[in-house]
Amino acid sequence: MGRHRTALNGIEVALRRMAETYSAKRCTWKTSAIREVLTMRYRLRVFGALMGVCCVLTGCTDSGSGQKHPATPKFMSAHKLCGDEGLSQEAAKAVEYLAGSRDFDRDQDRLSPESAAESLVQSYQPGDPTDDLKKARACVINLHDGDWGAMTAGLAIVPKDDPRKASGGNAGTYRLGDNLGYSYPGGADLYFNCVSAQLADSSHDHPLVRAELVVAPSLWHLAGHKKTDVQKAQLILINAIAFTASKELGCTDYGGLRQTTKPRLVAQHQTSSPSTALATD
Repeated sequence: MGRHRTALNGIEVALRRMAETYSAKRCTWKTSAIREVLTMRYRLRVFGALMGVCCVLTGCTDSGSGQKHPATPKFMSAHKLCGDEGLSQEAAKAVEYLAGSRDFDRDQDRLSPESAAESLVQSYQPGDPTDDLKKARACVINLHDGDWGAMTAGLAIVPKDDPRKASGGNAGTYRLGDNLGYSYPGGADLYFNCVSAQLADSSHDHPLVRAELVVAPSLWHLAGHKKTDVQKAQLILINAIAFTASKELGCTDYGGLRQTTKPRLVAQHQTSSPSTALATD
């Protein structure tokens, strides 16, 4: 308070001097007029302005706590999702298209394709698995003003004759380089073989990895979305996650995956089949 009063007094003194100077030059300004300008309302306005400047420069604090007011939480952009490495520009655009939004919230578990790959290495056993119950979550995407867990992605080492590859179910079968992907209402599956020193005897078994994406029902039929565009966007997103995982796994030639891809439609199925939800470790 003392500082602000000193500042106001300084302003008043300066104005007095200006008035005396102009008066000496036969100007019509008078000291009494200056005093009238500095009314109580004017002083309060000046005081409020000074307080505002003070808050900007020093940061306002809670009374007695000495703590700054916490900043309003900011949303994340799509390219910062799914781990520290984030998503490629291509995959980020796919997320924005699928979500109908550019604003996302941070995944509190900090899941990533890298951590999912590490989990697969730890749980891997040589030989063709009889099931794929051991799965690893690779990414959770939360909408800033919508669904949390709107999109989830995971990895699993699956049998060579994984029944989901032939499930059809209103799905589009696509080729992504050397690999096949299946995209349907509610998600997508992408398969790649991984021969890696981190997976014992994988040079003999050629483990089959399924990268899977699950999309919340609230995003299945957004206005203006076309079926094939949604299918391709889902595959572009899961391809980016699978590619990052393949690097972490050390798969030979990245399992035939590439960082960027253009899914090519092979066949379109029309029967109805629900999406399978992700299991967790």
